[in-house]
Amino acid sequence: RSLIRGNAGNKLDFTIPPGEKTLPEVLKARGYHTAIVGKWGFSGREANPSSHPLDRGFDQFLGQLTHRESHVNMPEVLWNNSINDDIKVRYEQNLELPENKKATMERCTSIPESCSFAHDIYTNEAIKYIEQRTANPVAQPFFLYLSYSSPHVGSWVPESSLSTFADRVRKVAPNYTCPEGLKVG
Repeated sequence: RSLIRGNAGNKLDFTIPPGEKTLPEVLKARGYHTAIVGKWGFSGREANPSSHPLDRGFDQFLGQLTHRESHVNMPEVLWNNSINDDIKVRYEQNLELPENKKATMERCTSIPESCSFAHDIYTNEAIKYIEQRTANPVAQPFFLYLSYSSPHVGSWVPESSLSTFADRVRKVAPNYTCPEGLKVG
């Protein structure tokens, strides 16, 4: 169970109240290894450092920390942490994706291999995690939370395909500043 957040104004991210138990906390207490790959969306260090996924029962985290970060499907960086990380460097460790520094809708949709799509990274990481955890049949039980961030504003569709969905497109998060090269509205 979790609180429901609104997606209006600047209140895109909220923290999980300190007394609120999460599923990974319950599972970890019962001996599970826990991991999250993808969107966390429960705030970052600015609002409440204790809302970091590693402080809420997860042993590993690769993904986007805040709701706002998850609007970008071709991110320049993904958070990459494990429970063994020194808490002082937790927010400094990341997976750099320099190929996405020049990501534009035109470039990424016409030459997909020139960009790294977050969901492809998440899928590959999830497969790797499952393979590692199941390599030993008597291994510790595990829980993987694979959290894709679509649909979000940062979804890019080639102009040639957009007309197919014209009757179903709606404006979402109009105050969101989109990556360069992406038009919304």
